[in-house]
Amino acid sequence: MPLSSRFFATLLTLILSTSCGCSQSAPDALTPESPTPSPSPIPPEQTPTLAPPAAASFLSPSLQAAQTWSLIKNYPFDRREEFITGITRLKQQIVVQIAELKSRRLEINGDINAWDNEVKRLDDSRSFFQSECDEIQSTTSDDWAARQDKIERAWLRLEESFAKVRNLTPA
Repeated sequence: MPLSSRFFATLLTLILSTSCGCSQSAPDALTPESPTPSPSPIPPEQTPTLAPPAAASFLSPSLQAAQTWSLIKNYPFDRREEFITGITRLKQQIVVQIAELKSRRLEINGDINAWDNEVKRLDDSRSFFQSECDEIQSTTSDDWAARQDKIERAWLRLEESFAKVRNLTPA
């Protein structure tokens, strides 16, 4: 691996470890050093796992994320905490997968401007999804279904953007 690639890989790992909310300063972050991890509100047989950045699948437009979403999308209001936990995992998976796509920019042989434009749309879609998810904290039982619908629309937009960038990116 050339020096610049090693540097980029190290930098990417550092960025991902600080941007996904997994810092040791976060009291609820699951870290290997934690003596006892908090119990997962999603049943263990259904708890999605977050693959490390090196193991994320480039060709799958977010298989783990899609599985996470399909598990939680219909949770009723009384399972709100589990929904929020699932959304948190989903956002972490998305950060990893987008970073992997972006790491392949130098491999683009075609129109780099088209790729850059689609990546901007992908970043906008991720930000929109994030903002819709952030609203869940203040959602009441009366507007729970409407909030879930908004999050689902944002999720579908994000998936579509991801697929467009993936299709423009060499495997």
